[in-house]
Amino acid sequence: SPPAIPDGPVQAFVAQLLQLYADEWLVIPAMHYRWTYNEDWAYGEFGALSAPQLSPEEQYELGKRNGARFKGALPVLGVSEATIPGIEKSYEAFLADLSRHFEAHPFLLGGRPSLADFAFYGPLYAHLYRDPESGKLMKRLAPKVADWVERMQAGGTGGGGDLLADDVIPETLKPILSRLMREALPAVFQTEKLFAGWAAGAEPGARVPRGLGEITIEIEGHKGPAVARSFPLWRLQAALDVLGGMDAGAKARAHALLDETGGEALKAFRLPARLKRENCQVVLA
Repeated sequence: SPPAIPDGPVQAFVAQLLQLYADEWLVIPAMHYRWTYNEDWAYGEFGALSAPQLSPEEQYELGKRNGARFKGALPVLGVSEATIPGIEKSYEAFLADLSRHFEAHPFLLGGRPSLADFAFYGPLYAHLYRDPESGKLMKRLAPKVADWVERMQAGGTGGGGDLLADDVIPETLKPILSRLMREALPAVFQTEKLFAGWAAGAEPGARVPRGLGEITIEIEGHKGPAVARSFPLWRLQAALDVLGGMDAGAKARAHALLDETGGEALKAFRLPARLKRENCQVVLA
């Protein structure tokens, strides 16, 4: 107590949407900045964690071997020469939007952390704050975001309150939700079409492939190929389950929010088959 998942249905819906954004979309700038601007540092960290008894030189070589597969994930996520300008423009705009939000509220949904904060803390601390060059960028462009990271690292202190009353969504979160709808949802919808083709011939309990084929992502006008990753479908299903379970009044407020932020398509969107997690894997329900 207090619960990480908000009691208010619209706030719970938004928290799930922001978890989708944090886990499945912010990983793109997180991995780009690490392997474009912090590569040598990352190899040293991988090596130091794996073999603290070795010399720094030996740790670096070990880390380079261990880190190669993580760097190799960049094309999977859609990080390429074609998309990098859009990734950086989008991330810097995201930082500006999030800074404006933290000028008004200490946490994403009000005066204390929620699921949305814990989800954002993953990429924003582990890669984008902690890695040296991207950390400098965050502190320079968005000191309010860096301050929030430090407060989360200290245990979610500095709010001294509760989530906004009456299940209200902060106005300052709406630009971030709009970015989610504009950038991430088209990729999820392309993935859903590939998933539908796969699921049509699969049995209940079948493990869903982590990659379902190739899609095109577009970020700030820059397009490039990416792998259609299936896990975002599981994340979106969680949000849609909250939306589907609302009473008429809450659903009307959630639909108005979707209309305002460009997410109208989610009001009627349904996955072609339900998913569940089993033994840490996504499978057909």
